[in-house]
Parts: sequence; C-alpha cells; structure tokens
Amino acid sequence: MRNAVQWLLTPERRWIRIPTAIVFLIGGMLWFLPILGIWMLPVGIILLAEDVPLFRRLSASLLAWIERRHPAWLGLDKPAQ
Repeated sequence: MRNAVQWLLTPERRWIRIPTAIVFLIGGMLWFLPILGIWMLPVGIILLAEDVPLFRRLSASLLAWIERRHPAWLGLDKPAQ
C-alpha cells in the first residue's frame, strides 16, 4: 500500500491524482449507496490537498479535529497508567 501511495503522490502523477480525488468526493456524496461511503470524502480531500491550497487548509483542519476528538483513530491515545 505504501508503494502505491508514494507512486500516486509524486508530482508527475497530478493528472491521475486530481481525477481520482474528484471520483472519491463524488462517491462520498453518494454515501447512501452500497459500497460507497462517507469515508471517501476525507480521502478525496487529502488527495486534492496535494494540488489545491483550499483543500490543504481543509485537510489540516480535518486532521486537527481528529487529533483533538478521536486521537485513537491516529494511534495517538495515551497508554493507561
């Protein structure tokens, strides 16, 4: 999976990354259909954040919110003492 993400995030793959992100955003808006889900929205936003400054700010805000509200999602929860 890491190799696929690294391949997609290289600058010359912009022509693949932007349409893929748009497809994820559209799929996220159709979350009520089988297979598609709301999980597709953040993936699309993060992919677009590589190329569009507006989405870069949006993804930073989204990740900050997750870090504050649900640190376990990112593996940041504190160990029990």
